[in-house]
Amino acid sequence: ALFEALFNLNKYLLFEQKDPTKERTQREDEFESDWDRFACVDYSRLAMEEEAREEEAMEIDWVTVDDDDDDGDEYLGNREA
Repeated sequence: ALFEALFNLNKYLLFEQKDPTKERTQREDEFESDWDRFACVDYSRLAMEEEAREEEAMEIDWVTVDDDDDDGDEYLGNREA
């Protein structure tokens, strides 16, 4: 019984020093490792940046189309005069 108490003392101390919030977050976390979490967050960030660039490009296209339409009206007006 004395040996069991001594050997289990290390297990008991390790158990008592655990952070309960860390264990709860690990159970609730959908990622298996820190790398998976990093990869998911970084991929999401890159995808959002790419979407923003595409939206910016679409806005620039619309601005140039609107400018071309305005120039066309002036051209027709000058031609009739």
